[in-house]
Amino acid sequence: MRRVLIPVSTNIDHRRVLHALRLLQWKDAEYTLLNIIQLPQPSATYQEFILKTVENNKKIIEELGEYLRKYGFETRIKVAVSRDVVSGITEEVRYGGYSLVILFRKPRGFLGRIMLKLFKSVSQQVLDDVNVPVLIIPKE
Repeated sequence: MRRVLIPVSTNIDHRRVLHALRLLQWKDAEYTLLNIIQLPQPSATYQEFILKTVENNKKIIEELGEYLRKYGFETRIKVAVSRDVVSGITEEVRYGGYSLVILFRKPRGFLGRIMLKLFKSVSQQVLDDVNVPVLIIPKE
């Protein structure tokens, strides 16, 4: 069975995810919606904050999962804490046995476009770090 990892933020447009899954036409695949909570140095001090954030994000991502299930796409929900988004995604790919990753490009303002000239985007870093195909859905 094909396993597809879909890293999402809590403000992802549900229709963009549905569009990507319809583009694939893999009804029999197992889809995992992954939300990464970025926390540079997890510690006991932040434990309560982390637990509340995980629960809140899980509820939001579960709404996306329910939306996709209405269209016939079975999904799993996973919320993880990582020092940065790229590390969280690449670690999940490395140990999760995925055959594809779907990423969504965010619209960027002027400053964001300048920053991309200096630093790699999350998409580019993931492409460099994983050994499975990556489908990048452009911004609308």
